[in-house]
Amino acid sequence: CECPTGFIFKHGACVDDDECPRGSSICPINSLCRNTPGSYVCDCISGYKMIAERAFCDDINECEISPNICEQRCINVQGSYYCLCKEGYRLNNDKQTCRDLDECSMIANLCQYHCVNTPGSYKCICPSGFSVERGRHCQDIDECHLGTHNCRIDDICVNLRGDFRCYSIDCPQGYEKLGNK
Repeated sequence: CECPTGFIFKHGACVDDDECPRGSSICPINSLCRNTPGSYVCDCISGYKMIAERAFCDDINECEISPNICEQRCINVQGSYYCLCKEGYRLNNDKQTCRDLDECSMIANLCQYHCVNTPGSYKCICPSGFSVERGRHCQDIDECHLGTHNCRIDDICVNLRGDFRCYSIDCPQGYEKLGNK
């Protein structure tokens, strides 16, 4: 008795021939063989798609197909993808979204005076009379040297740490003040 293609004669009947025995290399790389009645099908494993004209499984670029799959950065790899976060953020447990890192609470004494968390970063703030230097340190502002004081023209301005003072000099009788000297 002759059986149709994909079937074999066994125990007096035509039965399906399993073309997908263990270790079979009948299907291309990155695919699995699935037996069907009288034939078989090669199914690409997750992360791959069948390129019919070349009969092989090619990587699916999930980052191009679904550009919003990752909140910040998507990296395609063979058969999959992974998400990355920008500096100042950490990947959440869902492996797709990112959360802001609070650098101020994570790093003790990050700023010399006061630290304010911002999205993806932080900002150091100094008290009045000081400016932020090198991003984290407070430097005294010399109002006298910069001319940002409010002393009278005939006063003497003296810079103090975080402040300034205006001193008025009175000349002895018979003398006259020249400018602010």
